[in-house]
Amino acid sequence: MKTNSLAASVASTNENDATSRSDSGFVDAEPANVTWFRSRDFDKTGAISLAELMVGYQSNSWYNQRYRTAMDRFVSVADSNGDRVIDMDEYLR
Repeated sequence: MKTNSLAASVASTNENDATSRSDSGFVDAEPANVTWFRSRDFDKTGAISLAELMVGYQSNSWYNQRYRTAMDRFVSVADSNGDRVIDMDEYLR
C-alpha cells in the first residue's frame, strides 16, 4: 500500500510551531497574527490606527457601533506609548 506523502508531511509538522499549517503541510512565511497586522496597515507605516481598523465598518449599524467600541478599546489598551496607533511591538505584546 502506498503512503500518502501529504499525510506524512502533515504528520511530521511540529504542532507547537506557530507558523505551521497542519491542515495542509505547508509552512507560512510568518504567523497569522503578523499577516493580519500587515493586512490592516493600509498606509504601510508599520502601525495600525483606529481609522485603518474601521475600514469597511463605516455604516451606523448596531454591529459597526459595537465593532468601533471594541476597536477603540483595543487601541487604548494596546497603545503603550500614547500615540493612538498600534505598532508591531505593541501588537505582539
